[in-house]
Amino acid sequence: MERADKKNQSLPCRIHTRLTQEKYDELSRVLKQTRTIRSLSELLRYILDNKVITVKVYDASMDKIMEELAGLQKELQAIGININQVAHALHRLNLPGDKLSQANEIITCCEATQHKISELFLLMTRLFDKWLPE
Repeated sequence: MERADKKNQSLPCRIHTRLTQEKYDELSRVLKQTRTIRSLSELLRYILDNKVITVKVYDASMDKIMEELAGLQKELQAIGININQVAHALHRLNLPGDKLSQANEIITCCEATQHKISELFLLMTRLFDKWLPE
């Protein structure tokens, strides 16, 4: 109860006004996009005080890129695990022919990694083009 009293003491003056439906809808949309502002009254106080209003922006076009990045991350992790396993096996081998076979596997994994890294750089370029200023 004490908290409510402090709130009323710090904001003793009331203003009553009317808005068009369009303006009300606009303010409601802004309110839904904010992270810290909890009420329409608080939003209006921010506007009147010229405070910065931070809104969440959701860009559906990023969904595909994020899915591709997540897939690339999993593939790169799997390739890294494969390289690590082959390297451990290589260290345990005593015969030169076996080591050559294992070294060829490492080369194959590295080539796959290089391909995935190229895909990653392509995705990063698309992100940079979209989000970084020119």
